[in-house]
Amino acid sequence: MGEKDPLESAGDFDSSLLLVTGGTGTFGNAVVDRFLKTDIREIRVFSRDELKQNDMRHQYHDPRLRFYIGDVRDYGSIRDAAERADYTSSNTERLSVDGLVELLLGLKYVQAELQGWTA
Repeated sequence: MGEKDPLESAGDFDSSLLLVTGGTGTFGNAVVDRFLKTDIREIRVFSRDELKQNDMRHQYHDPRLRFYIGDVRDYGSIRDAAERADYTSSNTERLSVDGLVELLLGLKYVQAELQGWTA
């Protein structure tokens, strides 16, 4: 019997906004592909590669995708993309896509708990 897919609880990301830096790379593409299977409100793909962004736009044809050109080392170029983002995924060699999903689910739970305490 296989392991449970963490995205089966996709409702945890309803109406959330995810910023994926390095979004046109291998890891970023995998993250985008996985989260498009949820009810996430919006995914912002941030990268320096306009051609790869255009390729993704044509590949997915999904209105929840927004594309931003820029460099993470330049605050001005990432500021608009990061505005009101609930979560951010950045390219990392130490975290698998499933690991990222688990991490974000955990953060969503903590955020909900904290909001409950302050309500």
